[in-house]
Amino acid sequence: MALGCLPVAVHDGAMTASADGFPPGDERSSARERVQAKRDWSTHLVVYTAVNAFLVVVWAISGDGFFWPAWSLAGWGIGLALHAWSVFGERPVTEADVDEELERGRTRTTRRSQQTL
Repeated sequence: MALGCLPVAVHDGAMTASADGFPPGDERSSARERVQAKRDWSTHLVVYTAVNAFLVVVWAISGDGFFWPAWSLAGWGIGLALHAWSVFGERPVTEADVDEELERGRTRTTRRSQQTL
């Protein structure tokens, strides 16, 4: 589902939504997407740990010196942290969020029109 596009369900001429602002049928697919995102992040973490552990072992066997695996640990770690944020930190857009933004826009438009009078 594209960002900013909210699903709409119409039953007998009335729109229905669940507690999170989405139609009841969409709850399952939304939950499935969240579960898949969590599993993908777990896989990312396992690969990060395995690859970087291997690099640290190569560094240790090659005679120590400058700790060059730090570049991989830091760079990839930033990517892993951003991935974690997208999975665990962001909250989904709900109808309440959209209504709130619409109200803010209306308030700004009203203020501007009153200032020009």
